[in-house]
Amino acid sequence: MVTKMPGYFSKIFHKKTRKPPLLIYAAGSRKNVICSSYYPIGLAYIAAALEKLGIEVDVLDLNIRPLNGHETEMELRKRLPDNGWVGISGGINSYPFIRELVRLIKNISAVPIVLGGAMCKPNPGLLLKTTGADICCIGEGENTVTDLAQYFEGKMKIDDVLGICFLRDGQVVLQPQRPFQKNLDDFDYPKFSLFDIDTYKGMPKTIQKEGMKSMTLIAGRGCPSSCRFCSPTFGRKIRMRSVNNVITEMEMLINAYTINHFEFCDEQFLFSEVYVRDFCNEIISRNLNITWYALGRVNVVSKFDEETLALIKKSGCHWIGFGMESGSQRILDLMKKGISTAQIETTVNNVRKAGISVTGTFILGFPGENNESIRETIDFCKKIVLPVPSFTFCCPLPGADIYKNCIESGKIVYEKQFWESLDAPLWELVMNLTDFSDEELIRLKASAENEINEHAKSKGRVGWFG
Repeated sequence: MVTKMPGYFSKIFHKKTRKPPLLIYAAGSRKNVICSSYYPIGLAYIAAALEKLGIEVDVLDLNIRPLNGHETEMELRKRLPDNGWVGISGGINSYPFIRELVRLIKNISAVPIVLGGAMCKPNPGLLLKTTGADICCIGEGENTVTDLAQYFEGKMKIDDVLGICFLRDGQVVLQPQRPFQKNLDDFDYPKFSLFDIDTYKGMPKTIQKEGMKSMTLIAGRGCPSSCRFCSPTFGRKIRMRSVNNVITEMEMLINAYTINHFEFCDEQFLFSEVYVRDFCNEIISRNLNITWYALGRVNVVSKFDEETLALIKKSGCHWIGFGMESGSQRILDLMKKGISTAQIETTVNNVRKAGISVTGTFILGFPGENNESIRETIDFCKKIVLPVPSFTFCCPLPGADIYKNCIESGKIVYEKQFWESLDAPLWELVMNLTDFSDEELIRLKASAENEINEHAKSKGRVGWFG
């Protein structure tokens, strides 16, 4: 751990010969499985920011190339910079894996380790103390990592770097938050060439069709919603890249990797009818022969007119995903979802009328869930004839409002132990927040899925789409 700042690092970096910083994507789990078919876009942006500064980087993608403990150690021994630094990106579900990864690195080298990604926001001090890493980057990382690079070069003081947390003499030092980048076009495009895009483009994502070569993109950052089960990484205000910037990136990917399908990871890509229309018109004017998928909110898309929805379809969007979460208005209100079941129904009908298929996510087991609310959700899904292959269980993710409630109520006593339990997919029960027994809640989930999907099948809707 960092106990002497900044002199601890000054002895390491003032050498003429060195390997480039090593960036590690640790999205895999301790079970050594590929956990995501989406390429590490966040780390690719970080790499681009460093290379813009003239700093060459090396990348180890442990998501697409999961290794066992011995293999990981051998790979690290070959690639760790002996007088550079290491950056690790991952989600809180990767906490056990990242802790072990830090241990391996520390056994091999004294290089400082920087953690980044969504895992760093909720409790960076505890993250540092329990993993042994040296610095956490909190929030948007492109500008923060370039300042850290300057610090590691001895050109900047650690106390002048915003948006980080570190330990000084065992005490947590939390620097002021770094303001979000106003103009996202100022960031360079992600460094695709550092990753195995040929493998990622062939991996099944939300949409799976034969011959599809898909890539994930992010057009904007931020989410103004206040859902109690979520913790937005990029703040409450939506910031969008320009339409030209986004579609130029799409053209680059088409030309370099023969991509023919794009999935937008934005929490709310369909946030503005004006932006969406400009985007669709530009795709059409450039004659891009692609399909695309994005997420939206029903209270926004329900206001889109028929012409806009037809334009969305014409531009290549054949599928839209919505976070519906429940068919019970009482549960939606408890979630502070900010939508109504009437808006869900209207949006589904309008989108389908335009020839666009719908996907919907649902959460089972939110605090207050009971037999009545589960029955309301089942009946609602049957009413709109929407398949739901799998509910996700409500899980108090660090940083979310319900997580804070679990801390305050004593339901979560030891955060470190709870983080350990998050190494599981969301369709597995991690913590029961209802009055049902674990066995009963699991049984109700399976029964609800079966009833909903059998009804959808009888109406000719099979699989994920309705």
